[in-house]
Amino acid sequence: SVGSTGMHGGCKPGSSGDVAADHIWMVGRYVQQRRRLLDLKDVSSFNELREDDEELRRELEDLAPEEHERLWRRAFELASAQLSASSEDPGERTSMLRGLATLLDAFTEICVDASRVAVLPPSFVETMARCQELLFSIPDAATRELIASALERICTSQFEGRDNFYGGILMYLVGRCLETQALAADVNRLHRLKDLLVELDWEHESIDSLKMQLMRCAATPLFIRSQHGPEMLASFYTAHEGFTIEIHNTVKNQIMYCNAAALKGYAVGFFRAWKRAEGSMLVQMEQCVQDWILLAIRSARKSAERARCMLEEFHRHHHEEGVKHVLCGLYGPILWRSLKVANCHVRENAARLLQYTFPLIPSKLGVAETEQELVKQLRSLRETLEDPAEPVRRVGVSAVCVILKNYWDMLPPSEVAEILAVLMNRCARDKKAPQVRAAVAEGFGWILENALSHPTMGAVLPQIADLLNDRSPLVRAAFVSLLNMMSHCRGVSVSGIVTNEALLLRLASEHAEGQAERLQRAQRGLHSASSGKPDSESLGQVNSDAVAKQLAKLLAPSLFQQDLAQQVARCHYLMQHWPLALLALLSHIRDIVGSAERVKLAAALFRFGLREAADQNQQPSAKESGKVVATMLRVVGILLDGAELRPGSSSSKMASGGKKKKQPNRGLPAALEKFVYDHIQEDDFINLLRSSEDADQAVHIRNDLLYALAPLDPQRLPRTAEFASQELQILCKSSVCNAHGLSALLNTAFRWDLLPTALAPAWEGLQSAAKRLSRLQSVPAETAGAATAMEAALRQPQIRTALLRHPQVAVCLADVMRALFDALNAAWTTGLARLTSPELRVGAKGSKMASSTLLGPGATLWPRLLSLASRIAMHMEHRSSAGQEGLDGSCSDQRGSARKLLLQVVQNLTSEKVKSCLQGIRASDDVAPPAPKRQKITRKTSLDEAVSSLPSDLEVDAVLRLYEGVMQSVNAEQFLGVLVKPSPDEASSSSAAVMPLPLSTRELVEMSTGLEETLWHWASIADALRPRTDGRASHQSDAWVYLARLLQQTAHVELQTADVLNAFRRQLARVSSTVPMQEPDLRQLLQVFFSRLERKPQLVQLVAGIVENRQDQLPFDSRVHDAVQAVLPSFHYLTLKLRRLQNADEDPEQERRRVLGMPTPQKARKRQEEEYAEASASESDAGASVSSRLDSLRRTSLFKECFPELSTAASSACPPGAAPSEDGAGVSGGDDVD
Repeated sequence: SVGSTGMHGGCKPGSSGDVAADHIWMVGRYVQQRRRLLDLKDVSSFNELREDDEELRRELEDLAPEEHERLWRRAFELASAQLSASSEDPGERTSMLRGLATLLDAFTEICVDASRVAVLPPSFVETMARCQELLFSIPDAATRELIASALERICTSQFEGRDNFYGGILMYLVGRCLETQALAADVNRLHRLKDLLVELDWEHESIDSLKMQLMRCAATPLFIRSQHGPEMLASFYTAHEGFTIEIHNTVKNQIMYCNAAALKGYAVGFFRAWKRAEGSMLVQMEQCVQDWILLAIRSARKSAERARCMLEEFHRHHHEEGVKHVLCGLYGPILWRSLKVANCHVRENAARLLQYTFPLIPSKLGVAETEQELVKQLRSLRETLEDPAEPVRRVGVSAVCVILKNYWDMLPPSEVAEILAVLMNRCARDKKAPQVRAAVAEGFGWILENALSHPTMGAVLPQIADLLNDRSPLVRAAFVSLLNMMSHCRGVSVSGIVTNEALLLRLASEHAEGQAERLQRAQRGLHSASSGKPDSESLGQVNSDAVAKQLAKLLAPSLFQQDLAQQVARCHYLMQHWPLALLALLSHIRDIVGSAERVKLAAALFRFGLREAADQNQQPSAKESGKVVATMLRVVGILLDGAELRPGSSSSKMASGGKKKKQPNRGLPAALEKFVYDHIQEDDFINLLRSSEDADQAVHIRNDLLYALAPLDPQRLPRTAEFASQELQILCKSSVCNAHGLSALLNTAFRWDLLPTALAPAWEGLQSAAKRLSRLQSVPAETAGAATAMEAALRQPQIRTALLRHPQVAVCLADVMRALFDALNAAWTTGLARLTSPELRVGAKGSKMASSTLLGPGATLWPRLLSLASRIAMHMEHRSSAGQEGLDGSCSDQRGSARKLLLQVVQNLTSEKVKSCLQGIRASDDVAPPAPKRQKITRKTSLDEAVSSLPSDLEVDAVLRLYEGVMQSVNAEQFLGVLVKPSPDEASSSSAAVMPLPLSTRELVEMSTGLEETLWHWASIADALRPRTDGRASHQSDAWVYLARLLQQTAHVELQTADVLNAFRRQLARVSSTVPMQEPDLRQLLQVFFSRLERKPQLVQLVAGIVENRQDQLPFDSRVHDAVQAVLPSFHYLTLKLRRLQNADEDPEQERRRVLGMPTPQKARKRQEEEYAEASASESDAGASVSSRLDSLRRTSLFKECFPELSTAASSACPPGAAPSEDGAGVSGGDDVD
């Protein structure tokens, strides 16, 4: 009646009237809405419910507890039809379930409280149970989440009957953790309900699905790496004693493949599980610990390391009473026996474990028994230092040193003295094991971390000072690291161990060895790149450079921790007495000393050195003064190199992803810049640049001065920049070019951006020479200087990249390349026409035969110019096509043109005219042509005509070198062709169809074959008509050696094996009694091919034919047969294959008898197979018996026989499709790894 009065008889809100009437109207409206919630009319009423409805939340807050049952009874009546069976309208059912889930979630959040009423409304419980059954079949994720939230609130409160909902919420949360887009928050939700796991009925058959889900969680890295992942793993271990072994096997199957973070999570979770285990659960956990201990001792090195990581938490807490007790009980019966077994790997693993578990002494022992047990364990450790196996000794040294560091003050002094004596006298002088010697130096560094050991180590360390000059860089690096650690110890002095002179000598020697190693790596860099084998530096091996850096780190503080005047004085002393050591020291301090300190010292040294040189020039010893100045300039150049001296220039810094990112330099601070240019002024050194006295010494000083000045700003040194540009232009125009001076000028011009102007005379001179050479005219002498300058510029990577990036320079280089190629084609065509002209082959009567010419007066210059043009073409072609960062688009414009020009040169050199010319010359030598009537032609006349048709000796050598250069270019194109990728424009244009990008492999092979045959014809004719008489090798021998070198390069390229072997056969067919002249050349070719193609069946057949002199192959000279017999014993696989081929031809049973006669496991297995076959032959089911026994033999494993408990556990932990490995971890695949 109140509601009706407020709605119909009262005043409207906001109108003028009584205030009581407004209140009555609002109360009536509220009661009507509450009745709407309580009196749900039909299923469509659920569609009006939304989780963000504030009115719904307010209505539920005001709902009386006695009305809860009425609400849920009505809700269950309306929704029971939709909850029991699928509706015909899926959309309607989804909408109803969404509204019902919204009501469930809001009701559990607002209306229920276990602290007030612990009993849930029966209708609500029934509705929640039906929703739990449908939880995993609801397609809407938001609906599932609302139901799960309601279940989660019920299960975390103390309601009666809440255990009926444990399984549903756990399965849902575990499923969320296993999704591919799972978050750490999902693991945290599961962690809040971890106590529910022990409340489940683990004996019921329905628990199997949850077990499988939990094991999948344990095998998921994201789950383990989360914040509560280790705690959840511990809950899995201790959920039920029957589930512990299953989780343990799952973890064993994962540790071999997980990363370090996941492995740490497994270890922490395993230790926490052991800590919380009690009763029978503790027994199960200790069995798991013992299983890991066995794996850590008796498995392979990698598996043992993973097992030790699983035991890391036990080892870290091994001083705690409970942990100490279990480790003593589990390690005691195994560890000490493992130190004395025959297997060196087991001894190594046991020695490494002792490093973490020492001392293994039970707490129940008395004082005397404890000391006796301690001495016993120390003696066992000392025995590992004298073990026959090098890995065991190395691990023993590390373990002993770690134990001495940790327990120095509690170990008996007599035992410590004996251990140190063994380390000094035996391990530090282990001649056969450099890693043991390095372990001693590294271990002594660990001992020095304990300050109590310093007095004793002060007497021990001088005894191993010889390690500074050890032959192994690994040992030297370890000893220098020890010296670096000693420099921070107050009780031990470095000078008491080694002298400063010894350190300086060692530093200079390491720097020299490092430079030699860098040169060797650069020489074999192409081979390593083509073969795919990384060098020692990329593998992380210690080299001389690493030792030099450690020595520089040790010595740098003694120089740079002084004031500037003292630094200059010490550098001056070192320049006079230890110049090489000073240069080596300053070359390795870039990462040790800041750039500001280095720049200050460089400027002060420059000013001091020039002043002292000016004073000494007035004395007679001017030559010694020149040496001091040269050393000073090199020191200054090293100090300034790498410093940010020029504002606006770019420097490379490492960015994310390991790539270099170029950033603009900001230059020096104003104060430091003023200091530098106050001490380095042009008036002080300009006379040294322009000095003409003592040419050699002046050139060296000028180069060193340019090297020192190159990092500076050229705008502050205008006269020096002008001098460098002019000198480089003069060298480009000179006939004799000093390569040493040219390199210094090029580097300076590159640093100061002078290359386009300074090198302009070079390409102008080359283009002019190309025009004259195309007309077979002589070229000026300045062409040699231009070629030398261009070769030097292209040889240096930084200068070459700068030239290719400059648009105008790139165009000029392309013009030079095109002009040289066109000139060669024109000169070759003209010269070939002259060579085959009848007027030159038949002279006038009574006159001498005219000497023919093929390449003109510049014949000797053509091989060099062709090589230069080819290098320009290759760089412009492949660097632009490979997409090098920063290269200008002008290089891309030349793509394809270089290959076209090279193809034209090859076609001209292998044309039919060339072949007919060579055949004509050879025919003139072999058979005289028919003589005309009344003309007497003798054999001598025919030979004279052939000789006259052949170019001169110098020109013949030039022609041969020309062919060799073209072949080298084709080889390079063959190697680099994989880098060329056609752009979209080129791929769609019609020109791409005419000229493929790149040339196909078949075209390159045909080009190489044609050049190879033509070169061999030229060499054969030259030897026949103009043989060498000066004792040098013949033209054919030189050509064979060159072709062999190219063939060795081809062997390392991914070409078809048939093409490579065809070229190999042709090369062997050219061998004669005099070709090649040196026997090592032939053997080297055989060694390269055998090592590269040893496992190819085609090579085996070829070598078998050579060894057996088969008639179906090309006939080879006896030298080939002898060389193959000499090289073959070095290749065991090839020898074995040849022996099998021979045995197969002679007696098919011989190979089988040989295998059975060998003392191998294969022998025993085959004999057992035969015995079982004979024993079961008389049985009726012989076939089934034999097959079953053979299967049992194949499944036999030595590891399974020795450790059956480990193999059983490993088999149960492996997923389908994976076989247990010998170390107990799962290995992918289905084959037995034994």
